[in-house]
Amino acid sequence: MTTKERFAEIMHEVCDSDEGYREALEVVRINCSGKIWLFGGFIYRNLVKAVYGKDSVSKDFDFIVEKLNENLVVPDGWNLRRTRFGSPGMRGKSEIDIVPIYNVHAIRKKNLDCKIENYLWGVPLNIHNFVYEVDSRELFGEAGINSILEKVVRVHNLEMALDAARIYSTSVNEMIRKKAEELEFNYELM
Repeated sequence: MTTKERFAEIMHEVCDSDEGYREALEVVRINCSGKIWLFGGFIYRNLVKAVYGKDSVSKDFDFIVEKLNENLVVPDGWNLRRTRFGSPGMRGKSEIDIVPIYNVHAIRKKNLDCKIENYLWGVPLNIHNFVYEVDSRELFGEAGINSILEKVVRVHNLEMALDAARIYSTSVNEMIRKKAEELEFNYELM
């Protein structure tokens, strides 16, 4: 079994056993069509926990979707909000961001095809280079896998890292350092 397959299996087990994830996915499914990919901290924090025993699990679920429904259904007890990039988010027992693939920053900025490979190309840091396709249960992101295996956080896409630093009012080096310290990883500054 390859590392990628092992990591996909870990995510499959985590997703199947996490009630918050299952509820979040149900909310996403009623609000979109086409493929759904999980991305962000829920993936890499759970993989770090599985590989190194670091307990840093997120209850924040980030999804990229092929097509977002025009009229969103907000379940009882949940509140609708907008992310800083204009995508919908919902808060209930957990927090969900639903990002239509056409609204991914790098895809929009570079006028790229709406493909998940272009999302992966444009992530700022190597630890962000993950997506988990929820129906096929496939995990994508070689740079993310290597980040976890090497225990190193570094820039993945400099232009997008500079954009992220500007958007979040910080520096690229501070983003790298902060993420590495959170995960207890080493880091490579610019």
